[in-house]
Amino acid sequence: MTSPLAYGMTLFCEDFRIENNGKHIFIGAYAGAMTVHTAFPVVLPKFVFAVFYYEVTGAFSDDIKVLIFLPGDPDETPSIQVQISKDQRTQVPLDSSLSPEDQRLSVFAPIIAAPLVLRQTGQIKVRALCGDTTTKLGTLPILQQLPEEPRG
Repeated sequence: MTSPLAYGMTLFCEDFRIENNGKHIFIGAYAGAMTVHTAFPVVLPKFVFAVFYYEVTGAFSDDIKVLIFLPGDPDETPSIQVQISKDQRTQVPLDSSLSPEDQRLSVFAPIIAAPLVLRQTGQIKVRALCGDTTTKLGTLPILQQLPEEPRG
């Protein structure tokens, strides 16, 4: 079941770091899709799923499971699963005049896969599971475009 009480997104990139001034730096971010120009399987030395998750304050009390499905994964078997404790949620600093239902908790979780093996075309899907609520956090299509054979 999905819920309007939680939402989020994932930034798909090749690397990530936090600067001394607190800024997040995302390197090699994918916009729209990833196109592979070689045969499968493809091994990426490092891949980062920068997960941003938000929920209405007080809406959930369970831990969060971030599920990452790679192309070819069965619907119930993600390749990557990360547990995030309910204590890792932080209050989003908002205007104190907002009503309680407009208050938000957030989680930022950079999930690093090193290496990441892609076995076929399809979609990388990122989902958050909290109790019986599933929140869609992003999808990255994986496409293949092989170089043309030289004509001779």
